[in-house]
Amino acid sequence: MSSVQQTVSNLLSKEICVTRNLFQKLINIRALARYLIKKYSLNTSLDSVISSIRRYDIQKLDEDKKRILTLFKDAVISTRNNLTCITLKNFSLKDLTKLSELKGLNFVKGSRDFKIVVDKKDVNHVKDLFHGKIKKIEDDLSEISILLTDKVLKQKGILAEIANDISIHNININEILICPPEFLILVNSKDMVKTHETILGLTEII
Repeated sequence: MSSVQQTVSNLLSKEICVTRNLFQKLINIRALARYLIKKYSLNTSLDSVISSIRRYDIQKLDEDKKRILTLFKDAVISTRNNLTCITLKNFSLKDLTKLSELKGLNFVKGSRDFKIVVDKKDVNHVKDLFHGKIKKIEDDLSEISILLTDKVLKQKGILAEIANDISIHNININEILICPPEFLILVNSKDMVKTHETILGLTEII
């Protein structure tokens, strides 16, 4: 039973919409059990899944969520349009000096690639600077900046909350740049308004 309980708990933690409705007692537990068994091909009995759902600590989940949403109350939300994300390969630290003239630049370095976000008007300049090092260019992007307080550094689940709410609204995230307490979300320009409204919604729940 313990393994079934753990499996069901892990699955419910991924089903954000489901757990919200479960806490508000809007979901029939037996129907939810059938849904989980069918969706995730669980090789266990219906009664075992029902029991596991009833044991799921939805109250603790709600308390954790309230702590997270409290941090969004004082968030500063801003947006930028007409952006391009350029992925560079074989980037070295000495290349950073080439970026000093660019304004409004955001960047992040991974283990293999280096991504920079620039205004559309600067794309040709970057192409000239890094000829032969450009791996990918993503145009027509918008950026939503979410600036929280330093308390976010001690709270788990912040990024998951942001990403899950955006995903629920069927919005694809092109890139995420993180420098806590600030989170930069890049989406296609056509999704900017909906994404902005979604993030603002997080600041108004509590």
